[in-house]
Amino acid sequence: MTLPTYEYEAVKVQVFPNGVAHVETYRPKSVNAFNYAMIRDILQAFTDVGNDSNVRAVVLSDSGRDNLCGF
Repeated sequence: MTLPTYEYEAVKVQVFPNGVAHVETYRPKSVNAFNYAMIRDILQAFTDVGNDSNVRAVVLSDSGRDNLCGF
């Protein structure tokens, strides 16, 4: 089975063979501060993995040592 890859500006997405998708915010230079690009990318990532028949669960997390600013 080939796992899909998704490309975004402000989030990273990994889909694992067990059906779990990991959506991770990724704006390390701005301590993961929310902006339009991040909101757009999170919405698109959830739409994309929601349409992926291999995905059964989604985990949302932030990257780095800082939590999501403005969430």
